[in-house]
Amino acid sequence: MLTTHEERRLLDLLMLCHSTKEKSDFDAAHKVLCRLLPHTKCFVGIMSTRNKNIKYHINYGFTDEFVQRFLLDQSTKCELLLGNWFDECLPIFHDLNLYEYPRHCHALKRELSKYGVQNILTHGVMDIGKSAASHFIFTNIEQWNEHTKHIACTITPILHSLISSVYFNEKVDSSPICGIMLTNREQEILRWISRGKTNTEIGMILSISHWTVKVHIGKILKKFNANTRSQAVTSAIDMNLIIPFNARL
Repeated sequence: MLTTHEERRLLDLLMLCHSTKEKSDFDAAHKVLCRLLPHTKCFVGIMSTRNKNIKYHINYGFTDEFVQRFLLDQSTKCELLLGNWFDECLPIFHDLNLYEYPRHCHALKRELSKYGVQNILTHGVMDIGKSAASHFIFTNIEQWNEHTKHIACTITPILHSLISSVYFNEKVDSSPICGIMLTNREQEILRWISRGKTNTEIGMILSISHWTVKVHIGKILKKFNANTRSQAVTSAIDMNLIIPFNARL
């Protein structure tokens, strides 16, 4: 049960969903968040669920070295901070002083402690197509109990909406640096594929023949060096070339 004060802060967050488009807008949301769930550091990101690569992020309090080492670098990123909420879709909390690490993780605990990390809360929201997810990390939560767990579960979908809006407006680039250029028609077809439509259904939606759709898909597969439609869609999403209909990510 939320207190009256917490309900007001939650309403403040909900109201920001209608106006958040840029990082500065999310900054306002973070100030409200600090009152709802007090913490010292926060990392908000969007990741590919296929390889847990961070595609976009906003950082509050972590050093650049920490972010690069434990969250971005493929060879050193920390699984404890990435995606351990995926299985049950529930917030995961680790107290570094109580958590029983396997012997081979003792060094990791010491390293995290050097950066002032005493406890870690991770949570997120998977998009409908499960190709990407919003991901949130909080450290040094003042209290962790059933009440604060309830708060974390309640605010996460709101944060998902907020970061998705920022990502959609700031990060999707019509001139990608990946070297692959898609026509408007190819983008349309890929987006409908991401929604599970067949060639015939796409043709009906776009008022073209399914043979024309097949020709476009052949060109798309060649551009991505892909064997299947699904592979092409996954690559296009990872490269920020399309935003699928079934997600705001």
